[in-house]
Amino acid sequence: MRNKPDPMGIYIHIPFCLHKCYYCDFYSLPLINPKLYEEYTRCLILELSRRTSEFPFPFTSIYFGGGTPSLMEFGQIARIIEAIYKNYQPASEVEVSIEVNPATVTRQDLIEYRRAGINRLSIGIQSFADEELKLLGRMHNAGQAIECLEWAGQTGYDNINVDLIYGLPGQSQDDWLSNLRKAAIYYPQHVSAYLLQLEPTTPLALKIAAGELTALDDGTESDFYYLTRDFLHNQGYQHYEISNFALAGYQCRHNLIYWNVGSYLGIGVGAVSFDGRQRSLNSPPLEAYMSSIFDEDLNRRSVLEILDSGQKMAEAVVMGLRLTKGINRDEFKRRFGVDLLVGYKRIIDNFQSQGLLKVDSNIYLTPRAYFISNQVLSQFVS
Repeated sequence: MRNKPDPMGIYIHIPFCLHKCYYCDFYSLPLINPKLYEEYTRCLILELSRRTSEFPFPFTSIYFGGGTPSLMEFGQIARIIEAIYKNYQPASEVEVSIEVNPATVTRQDLIEYRRAGINRLSIGIQSFADEELKLLGRMHNAGQAIECLEWAGQTGYDNINVDLIYGLPGQSQDDWLSNLRKAAIYYPQHVSAYLLQLEPTTPLALKIAAGELTALDDGTESDFYYLTRDFLHNQGYQHYEISNFALAGYQCRHNLIYWNVGSYLGIGVGAVSFDGRQRSLNSPPLEAYMSSIFDEDLNRRSVLEILDSGQKMAEAVVMGLRLTKGINRDEFKRRFGVDLLVGYKRIIDNFQSQGLLKVDSNIYLTPRAYFISNQVLSQFVS
């Protein structure tokens, strides 16, 4: 356990989907009888009640991810939130997020989510172009994406994230810039812009491997990335993490817990937990997970890794350097008893000489390193 009771995050995984997108490799299931949603809700509430001793930290965020959480009834979402507050200690302010798919949410749903306690929406738009949405296997169209954004504003949400994906096969810079411009019309408080990255077994990757589609080259993808950064900066967004941009004060609190290597409780099948030392998984499949909860067999969780002090330190470096502000040297030394400039001298000197790292009171990536950040960060792990 962590010595200091820093606020933790609580992640709730909803695995159900209308249809699996062609680029997705998360644990999700196609639409099952909606009656199962009620049984799954009861299962989540049971798991929450049984894991309180593992995570005696105050929580500062709740995040409903998936899958497609907006397939769940708002009453089920409300009961899960109620169970969290019943069993865990909230921090002074709690950010409660839900991922919504424009194809599965109505204006009334958004109203009811607010009543249930949701105060942040993460809208999985991905693109405002119908052809691109079809390529990705999304269930919504551009009109539904715009409608969802309009409803979000009309129903009083003032903390909205828009998810977008760039680097699609055949996509031009003008195509991508059009997506950014359409998002900017609604001025969401947060924008996540992710490069399309595919696991080999996803349908979209298989089409590329078969020669049916052509992936963009690295140089073009890099151009898209820096175009995104420049455009959103000019719109008033702060670039605070490799792929994330926010208006002042609207950084995603839940994701900051991950990037700062904080503790988080993962509830639901496929969810991962981290208590500051051990990372564990609620192992699929769904039926086995639910049986383990109803039978009180919490030992069924898989231990993914147990971090020693060196591994914890390396993870803090890798995750901290994803943030554009980087890592504060004094805070790092207080936390781990190691001076970054001593512990990682060879690596830091090397990347400094290449103009990829900068050192002052913090250590952080230079902008030219952002797009190739994985190549830089991997050196700290090795």
